[in-house]
Amino acid sequence: MYLYIRILQDNSFQHVVSWTPRGDAFVVKNVTEFSRTVLPRIYNHQNFSSFVRQLNKYDFHKVSAKEGAEDTDNVRSSTFRHPDFRSDELGALHKIKRKVTVRRSVVSGFGTSASLTGPFDLESQVQEIADTQRAMSAHIQNLEKNYHDVLEELIGLQQRMANQDRLTQTLIRYIVQAGQTQALSSANTISSIHSGGSDSDASGSNLPWSVSDYSATSSTAHQVGHEMVMPSAPLQDNTIVPPTTVSPHVLVVDDDNVTRAVIGRLLQTLRCAFDIAIDGAEAVQKMAEEQYDIVLMDIVMPNMDGVSASRIIRRSNHRTPIIAMTSFAQEEAVATYYAAGMNDVLKKPFNMAGLRSLMERHLGRAHESQ
Repeated sequence: MYLYIRILQDNSFQHVVSWTPRGDAFVVKNVTEFSRTVLPRIYNHQNFSSFVRQLNKYDFHKVSAKEGAEDTDNVRSSTFRHPDFRSDELGALHKIKRKVTVRRSVVSGFGTSASLTGPFDLESQVQEIADTQRAMSAHIQNLEKNYHDVLEELIGLQQRMANQDRLTQTLIRYIVQAGQTQALSSANTISSIHSGGSDSDASGSNLPWSVSDYSATSSTAHQVGHEMVMPSAPLQDNTIVPPTTVSPHVLVVDDDNVTRAVIGRLLQTLRCAFDIAIDGAEAVQKMAEEQYDIVLMDIVMPNMDGVSASRIIRRSNHRTPIIAMTSFAQEEAVATYYAAGMNDVLKKPFNMAGLRSLMERHLGRAHESQ
């Protein structure tokens, strides 16, 4: 009540709310302006209806327009009166008390009697609870939608991974079968060469490099971490046409054993010498120690990923082509690879034709730039 008095005595609000001429009631001259400027100072809200309900709890009564008429034509004005709320008897404010809650019994739909609290006590609280409940329901619905979206994405990812696994297993079986046939054919070719055969195809005169060069470069075992990889002589039809008579020297960077085995078999078939690095950090070290014609770089690896390794390599080596090997070939990802200094993307899973075409293209460019 004392806060109401301070508002009524504040001259800055006289155009909005003031005492009536007799001082036995107060009039809200402009409900809209009162809700916007005065209510936030009292109740921290702008709900005029809630303000009226609060007055009713303290036995204020709204006066009819004719009875509370004043020098105003504002049809939206409202006048309220209480016997002990007067401008000339402020000492009587302590008599204004909250009305006692009226309890009543009603018969429920099941015929049992229940005690209810008067509507003026609970109406504002019920409204607040209802608003909170609606907000919580909307939030829960949003969470459920997000959950279902994530679940669908996970299911799709699992399906794509299962498809990729099946393709990888199929490719491995194909390479193993091709390798067995190829080894037998290669053994016959080499046997014919050592026996002094004069046929040009058997002697290797039409190969992209001489048999002696190939033997010197490709028959050497390469260190693969704790493994040793011994290339075998593949079929002529699958060889890459290199810019020189020396086998292309390839650095394969991948942390997966199966992937390294598959790529190693393909490179052997293409008559390429190769070394292995199991992560980006080892690739950076090998690039500082050796010269390679091309780098096949996986993206996701422990210790150091392929993008970070490429950035470090490009600080000192701007010529060697670096090829990203990844199943993530979306436009944004590819832009990241190129920004790191990579030259192309070989999407997993890939086959012999895809690897051969890419290597011929980049080995040829490297030769032209020399």
